[in-house]
Amino acid sequence: MALTFRKLEVFVAVAEQGNFRKAAERLGISQPSVSSQVKSMERYLGYRLFERHRGATSELSAEGRNFLGRALELVAAQSALTAERRRGPRPQPLTLRVAAGPMLMDRRIRPGLARFHQAHPHIELKFVCFAPTLEGGDAVRRGEADVLVCTGAVPESSEDAATEVVSRITCSLYGAPALVRPVLQGQRLLSELPFLLLPDQFRFTQWALAQFARKGVNPGHIVARPPYMDVLLQMVLAGKGVGPFFDIEIDSQLRAGRVLPCGPVFDPVARIMITSRQARAPEAAPLLAFLRNAIRRDDEAIATQHAQLGRPGVLASSDSLTRMIGM
Repeated sequence: MALTFRKLEVFVAVAEQGNFRKAAERLGISQPSVSSQVKSMERYLGYRLFERHRGATSELSAEGRNFLGRALELVAAQSALTAERRRGPRPQPLTLRVAAGPMLMDRRIRPGLARFHQAHPHIELKFVCFAPTLEGGDAVRRGEADVLVCTGAVPESSEDAATEVVSRITCSLYGAPALVRPVLQGQRLLSELPFLLLPDQFRFTQWALAQFARKGVNPGHIVARPPYMDVLLQMVLAGKGVGPFFDIEIDSQLRAGRVLPCGPVFDPVARIMITSRQARAPEAAPLLAFLRNAIRRDDEAIATQHAQLGRPGVLASSDSLTRMIGM
């Protein structure tokens, strides 16, 4: 059976969504049709493209990862040819200024930027500095950014700066196994451990201190306040103290056994996107869709892994997100 461009599109959708059902919803076809077309491709190629596990996300096999690059090139070429045939008046160029939290930028947004620019060459993105000490909507309200994506408390929406909750994640205290095992075994009090925090002016630190107070944690011995999250993580891995991290962001260290969670699970925080009026115009919709997908997709995949391990990291339901923003 021939390897068609439609089958390649189905394969790419499953690879990007990590889930046959979500790929079917994205493509507007049935899940059995997605499964059938993927199996047809596997028979044609002679190897499995996905490692399927009941109730879990569908992970690419080693061969599937190698094939994905070629499939993306073919799909992009086909899309370009189709667009060229259907091209009407060229869309007006649109410049949007984007600010993003450093971890979201490095791990979620930057890996997909090349494909975004290829698909939407009329949208020019200018990335502006994100200050973790500022309130989330200030840069948008002052006209310094058109879109801001970050993790934190949900600010009030306004006409000049509308707020959308993209996903919601949990946060816990983590430390090197040798440091926190005595606490987990009841041989030492959590408050006796050395703590590591970002500087006081950081919004994440202010939120963490409020959580400590709410959950009865007393960080009486703060040994260092490095200004960078990656430096804080290296100090935690070295056993210098315990620190608060988003469960999803520290997932790889947890699975490798380099850290263990200790203490209570803190209240969830939101991945938020704040947009200016210009960013909410119809012609800017591809950018907002790209940012939502880049953030939410990995959150959902890692949260599923955490749930299977009986650990924190689950995402909130749509109803919960609605209640958070008061709608």
